[in-house]
Amino acid sequence: MDTILKILGGIFIGRLLLNRVSTAVLSRIDIGRVTATNTSFSIVDNLLSLDLNVQLVNNTPLSIPVTSFKGVVIYGGIPISDIVYNTPTTVPGNSSQNFTLNVRSQLTSLIDNVSQIIANGSFFNSLSIQGNLLVNGTDIYPINKNIVTLG
Repeated sequence: MDTILKILGGIFIGRLLLNRVSTAVLSRIDIGRVTATNTSFSIVDNLLSLDLNVQLVNNTPLSIPVTSFKGVVIYGGIPISDIVYNTPTTVPGNSSQNFTLNVRSQLTSLIDNVSQIIANGSFFNSLSIQGNLLVNGTDIYPINKNIVTLG
């Protein structure tokens, strides 16, 4: 019985340390510039597709293996489009790397949502990216980056 308690205690302490290290590393990852320069823009079959350039800043000495990103663009508190990134890559330690996020929206839904925002008189809102960055295939890092504030 004593051996089982020691093993369980060791597992608990190991898990606690791993969580703290993971949190410390992930807290030093940041989203830098978000730009719409050099974008690819298209409308095909009622689907608006736009590529955004996003800078991921790694303020740790460790390389960060990015697996994917899935999120939304939020305008005035309303999700107006989905964002997808599925190209695994590694961001070297103490550096930054640019990614291209594909932003997709059904054109009719986008028009309805923006019309609703304008009709509510809340045109001057912030535009932000929200979602989850998958790091190393398992660690989820929440992203909430304000892109632009109007007004």
